Amino acid sequence: MIARRVVSPIRILSLALSLACTTLFAAGCASGPPPRPANLAAGDLSYLKEYMTWYMHSSMDRLDLTGLSFALFNSEGPLWSGGLGYADREAGSIADENTIYMVASISKMITATAVMQLQESGKLNLDAPLRAAVPDFSIQSRFATNSPERPAGDGITLRNILSHHSGLPSDYLYGFYYRRPDAPADLGARFGRLPRLLSKEYVSAPPNRIFAYSNLGYSLAGVAVARAAMTPEQQRKQQQNRAGLVLQSFENYVQKRIFTPLRMHRSTFRSPESLPAAIRRERSYAAPYDGQARVPAPRLRDTPAGGLYSSAADLGKFTRMLLRRGIGPGESGGSQRVLGEASVRGMLRSQNASPLDGDFRIGVGLFLDPREVPGDLSVGHGGDLPPFHGAILFSPARGLGAVVLTNSNSSSGEMRKIAAEFVRAAIEARTGQKPPARRGLAPPVAEAALEPPCEICKHYTAYAGEYAAASGILRVLHERDDPNRLDLEIQGSRLEMIPRTDGSFSVRYRLWSLIPLDLPALRSMRVRFLRDPESGEDMIGIYAEDVPVTLGARRPASSIGLSPAWLARLGSYRVCNRVPGGRRYELLRNIKLVYDPEHRMLKLASVATVLKPDAMILALHRLGDQEAVVYGLGRHQGDSLRVEDRPADSADGTAANQRRDILWYSGFRLCPSGG
Repeated sequence: MIARRVVSPIRILSLALSLACTTLFAAGCASGPPPRPANLAAGDLSYLKEYMTWYMHSSMDRLDLTGLSFALFNSEGPLWSGGLGYADREAGSIADENTIYMVASISKMITATAVMQLQESGKLNLDAPLRAAVPDFSIQSRFATNSPERPAGDGITLRNILSHHSGLPSDYLYGFYYRRPDAPADLGARFGRLPRLLSKEYVSAPPNRIFAYSNLGYSLAGVAVARAAMTPEQQRKQQQNRAGLVLQSFENYVQKRIFTPLRMHRSTFRSPESLPAAIRRERSYAAPYDGQARVPAPRLRDTPAGGLYSSAADLGKFTRMLLRRGIGPGESGGSQRVLGEASVRGMLRSQNASPLDGDFRIGVGLFLDPREVPGDLSVGHGGDLPPFHGAILFSPARGLGAVVLTNSNSSSGEMRKIAAEFVRAAIEARTGQKPPARRGLAPPVAEAALEPPCEICKHYTAYAGEYAAASGILRVLHERDDPNRLDLEIQGSRLEMIPRTDGSFSVRYRLWSLIPLDLPALRSMRVRFLRDPESGEDMIGIYAEDVPVTLGARRPASSIGLSPAWLARLGSYRVCNRVPGGRRYELLRNIKLVYDPEHRMLKLASVATVLKPDAMILALHRLGDQEAVVYGLGRHQGDSLRVEDRPADSADGTAANQRRDILWYSGFRLCPSGG
């Protein structure tokens, strides 16, 4: 999905074990980096270019990438840019800094900037309810009383939307993604109707409770931009059910107020075909690849969340504007203020207020990270919409930044690493001194530190038990005959919990429960026990390099087992929404509602999805016989599964209790297969 990737602890563990098994064989197979000069002259970029060319080639070979484009810049202008491989292998088109990619969630930086501009002009207010800007938005809530005096959505603001703390579902999946190209009017109509589609959906968490990445939130922010930018005549037409005008207004605003002043002539929220003829003739659009195979280009309804097409060079211009505190290069030379300095400072300010976020920090439309550039705050955003992946990373203190984009499906998460390596190499080139290693890759815990008994473990024995999380059930195990030991079990894999002075725990894996392994992927993994100050629930948080990868809540006893009503619903389902022209969205397939006897829990599973190649398995907590929610807190957690409301008798006289129930999930109407 187009999102900052949130990794499950199971994924971390499986990657760690895989690396442990392959490292010995891989060592020595790849050529090393070029030798660093003994005396690196400050300001000399020759070694940076040699080193980064090797680094990028190594990444492309390892990941089987078709094409890669990059741009390195400082606040004054570009330092080095170019590309490797092919933008379009079949056409023989070479990738370079002007190659146009779909940049997925990097789009959110542009949408957030548009919101900040409109707040400066008084047309939007970050702290007012979203309903003030989007009156037809409404949503249900289990956390507040729905009443005319205080509708459920009143706590949802543009500020908590842009910092992913709104409590909105991560996505409204039905209609989010589709393979067949639609006419722009069809796409615009779907986008414009989005606020009204949510009236029967539920928020996933109370606003500001926890960071939970939401594409849906950014799409609604885009609707707010569009409505605020409309002329009175456009507003009148839009109210006459011309929903397509909303997306058109958003695209026009961003083009006029951001792309044109910054001379981002290869950027558009429409499609590459909408760019000027001279650019189209260059055939500079990156074709999508999965390995060596060319695949269909993705299409999105949620344009403000991830529908931007742009180039490394253009995104470099946008990021330089942020480095220059809102001043861009200007449309016809010179410079031009695009965003107020106070707005830029506000975007760079941490918006986290929840203790459940741990040390993770996010600004307004920007992720704030102290790890990548030692001693400095690194800022940026990634974008992942298979097969396109990309990342922007910049250091406001150093005035340096990098953009890296690719058109290959095997590179999720890797573009950020390359962008970070660019910035670190640029710091070295500027200063002549090698920067310290990135934070987070701490050395393994010394064996000597493990010898004293875990006195603190005695205080955490009350936390032993089962926790429901995005990746399933986590178990905290306490050996009754050893009060100084706690273990964490993740799908049958048992990890030792090693106490740290800050009250958290490191984890260590023993092969065959005997041989301790130093697994790099586990070195920065931390476990904390938490108590939610709002609900009083006991929770477990698992963090990787200070970023929360999963949160688990103690499993309530009411979730165990099945009621007769849910037992009758087990089985296979198909998507049965009515789609104009008979076309069906290919996002969920092979859907099953199953019961897991080992953990005594209900699960919704999809064997394959278009956006997520792995199986989707959602652990459910029953809320009676008509509703269930996905376990846990965070992305896609707290989403609702509900039974369709139907009349007592059907048109053919069949009694309701003789018909199999139809389910709703994220806008999908799920009918029993064969029914």
